[in-house]
Amino acid sequence: TLNNTLQITLKQSVLFNTALNLTGNNNIIRGLQIERFGTSALIAISSSGNQILGCYVGTDGVTSKATGATGGIFISSANNSIGDGTAAGRNIITGFSGTSSKAIEISGASASGNMIKGNLISLLNDGITPAPPRYGIYITNGAGSTVIGGNAPGEGNIISGNGASTSPLLGGGIYCNAD
Repeated sequence: TLNNTLQITLKQSVLFNTALNLTGNNNIIRGLQIERFGTSALIAISSSGNQILGCYVGTDGVTSKATGATGGIFISSANNSIGDGTAAGRNIITGFSGTSSKAIEISGASASGNMIKGNLISLLNDGITPAPPRYGIYITNGAGSTVIGGNAPGEGNIISGNGASTSPLLGGGIYCNAD
């Protein structure tokens, strides 16, 4: 489960497509619950050195109903971190709809050196119950050098694919990704 206190809830209907659009470097987003925005990613990152820690992205952490968005976190830049392998830094990223929905998408040749550690992806906060989207992590269009999981306790991600005809991780290999 998420061992963090949520501080702020961002909830919207269809007026805005993206809840947060990070265009500046070295931001820390911590303790947010983001759900029910428009049809694109809830968090878009086009700058470097940002961290998403201890957030519910696309869900309240309890229900599995789709939020209307087709993606959780979209990264098109280098050296960002989603989770940090600690209980307080664990994100729950789930609840998206559509046949091509993705919890995390990393795209473009400039999107290198990103890290995804210690998150529940396409699962509810119990770490067992599957929930949308179709793909857990989607790496595409030349993105490279992404670290998913790690060797230290807590750095592994728990990922569910939920109906994808292939692995819940597309575009890379799965190495030591469990605690």
